[in-house]
Amino acid sequence: MVELAQIARPHQLSSYDAVYFDLAVRLGIPLVTDDGNLRAAVKRVGIEWVEPA
Repeated sequence: MVELAQIARPHQLSSYDAVYFDLAVRLGIPLVTDDGNLRAAVKRVGIEWVEPA
């Protein structure tokens, strides 16, 4: 398994956000977030994101 820091650092994510990012990437599912760094990270890898209501 990839270490969490290897996911978080390049995208400037907290460890908490890196876990959600990794799951969205692995499962190919959209991510609901209004966090700027997390939104930018999913855009870079082509995962859809949705703003929370």
